[in-house]
Amino acid sequence: MTTQTPEHGPLLEVRNLSVSFPVPGGKLLRIIEDVSFSIARHEVFSIVGESGSGKSVTMMAVMRLLPEGAVVTGQVLYKGQDLLTMQPETLRRIRGSGISMVFQEPMSSLNPVLRIGPQIAEIIDIHHPGQTDAALRARVAELLGLVGVPSPEKRYDQYPHEFSGGMRQRVMIAMAIANEPDLIIADEPTTALDVTIQAQVMEVLRDVRAATGSSMVLITHDLGLVAENADRVAVTYGGRLAEQGQCRDVFAHPAHPYTVGLLQSVPDWRAPIDRELAAIPGQPPNPTNRPAGCAFSTRCPIARDSCTDIRPELAPVADDHMAACPWTRPGEAAMAPPRASLPPRPALSQAEDVLRVDGLRTHFALRTGWFGPRSAVKAVDGVDLQLRRGETLGIVGESGCGKSTLGRTILDLIPPTEGRISILGAPNGSLRGRALRQARRRLQVVFQDPNSSLDPQMSVHEIVAEPLRIHGDYTPARVDELLGQVGLDASAGVRRPSAFSGGQRQRIAIARALALQPDIMLLDEAVSALDVSIQAQIVNLLMTLQRDLGLSYLFISHDLSVVRHISDTVAVMYLGKIVEYGARDDIFARPRHPYTRALLSAVPVLRPEDGAVSERVVLTGDLPNPANPPSGCVFRTRCPVARDLCAQKMPALTGQADGHRFACHFPQG
Repeated sequence: MTTQTPEHGPLLEVRNLSVSFPVPGGKLLRIIEDVSFSIARHEVFSIVGESGSGKSVTMMAVMRLLPEGAVVTGQVLYKGQDLLTMQPETLRRIRGSGISMVFQEPMSSLNPVLRIGPQIAEIIDIHHPGQTDAALRARVAELLGLVGVPSPEKRYDQYPHEFSGGMRQRVMIAMAIANEPDLIIADEPTTALDVTIQAQVMEVLRDVRAATGSSMVLITHDLGLVAENADRVAVTYGGRLAEQGQCRDVFAHPAHPYTVGLLQSVPDWRAPIDRELAAIPGQPPNPTNRPAGCAFSTRCPIARDSCTDIRPELAPVADDHMAACPWTRPGEAAMAPPRASLPPRPALSQAEDVLRVDGLRTHFALRTGWFGPRSAVKAVDGVDLQLRRGETLGIVGESGCGKSTLGRTILDLIPPTEGRISILGAPNGSLRGRALRQARRRLQVVFQDPNSSLDPQMSVHEIVAEPLRIHGDYTPARVDELLGQVGLDASAGVRRPSAFSGGQRQRIAIARALALQPDIMLLDEAVSALDVSIQAQIVNLLMTLQRDLGLSYLFISHDLSVVRHISDTVAVMYLGKIVEYGARDDIFARPRHPYTRALLSAVPVLRPEDGAVSERVVLTGDLPNPANPPSGCVFRTRCPVARDLCAQKMPALTGQADGHRFACHFPQG
């Protein structure tokens, strides 16, 4: 590469960047190897790949934020100046002023004991000292207003815990733009957010870039976000670049088998459902044992003998489009992972109910101060639903809508305030002791984060064996059989959860849930934390187990594309109530409630040119406080079609003869 003048060259240029970390024995483990790319002024550059591929480490190295002991080589040129050799004082002036960063989890970045306003003001004062308190306060209020925080003057004195997840992310964006930087690095800025809040945050970032003219690096594994927002994209795998180019070219004509696999793994709620998701086989390589040649060779559908020994370099495949694979042509269909046809589903109209919920309410009492008035949080407020044998009922909605509380009430982990829950015709909630343990055999649960539900001190064999031992059914052969059912070898039983990837740990959690041969499995965001390729593996596994074992699933998620792929019936929740309920195809093809339509329109799409983005409905604001819900329809404060009647009366969940029901005075469609 030739050095270009700061005025006319790229804003940021990374040349042959490598990162190594010390490991026991005095050796260095190379995590990033020979990565090069550039970012132009006013451009959105995205870095995508599975967890562990090196996305975040690359940009942390650019910012020189890696822990002590990390060895970084190469060059990182910001306006022609090498950040890696820059003096600390000069680098501090650039951080937050020339280059800023929006981190993935705002609660770990914001100080929980300091108010929001002073935390933002500190960023401004560091780079522009000497301003009065009044001037700083006015500037912070201006920034909070710019990123869409309502009543910014009042919010100045609030603490982080008083903000929702989406609002905390807006605060992080306000910090990042406080000094009008040239480059914003957004590291998974929407990963933990619902699709509606995600759409709001990305809208804020677009508005901020339009106002400031800044460039952006978007680090994510959400390919839909990349397709809608990025100008160019780099695909990382095993610490190296697998492909790089204009986003529209890479997505339309992928030239590396890994890129093809990622794109094929993405569920699309707009596409026909006739086959399993195209999961990339295997797991990402462990940095301690990467292949000597191409890091993807062990998972590649077109790998040849030489791939295990010869490491390919990025080479042009078209104008401004490079890939590190000598055996492919852009978009070659043969590179796509094979997909099996979906198994036929039972005739659900003739199937028995395995779960029935009638008039369920779960309220939590609140008191303001020692002697203040009592109120109630109506987390679940009058829910009716049915789950039939062999069926999957998807429950969707934003965080705080009551999905998980509903699931925990059904599990009898939270006592209901009112209503009836029947499992296989037997009432649930009144059983105790041995009778309760026997009833719980029928209903098992898989939680979102296997790290918090698998005991790190137990071996995998002990974890899966535990429920069998409690019920007196343990045999070593049964544990080995369960591990085999979820695609793990029996030898995995001797290791602990920390030795496995996120997808493998979720397989272990599923094996434990299957141990007692349940009729129903409650899956609470069971695939939400997984990369898209690993997510596809787990979804396919769940569908295979359902076909083979006749399981019924209660599938709680905010990922509507996955819900459509796996569900037969869908319930849409908002502020403790079901606002739409019906067969999957009716809900997705003909949504009648404005909230359902907004949820669907907020899902990022891989091909924005199809016009889906232009139809987007971006909801304003967050969910209302469940302790003080709006009068009438609970959705009216965010509804684009609300009228006077909506403030006076909550509509009943009524609908059509085909079972499609909706709670709206003015249904759409």
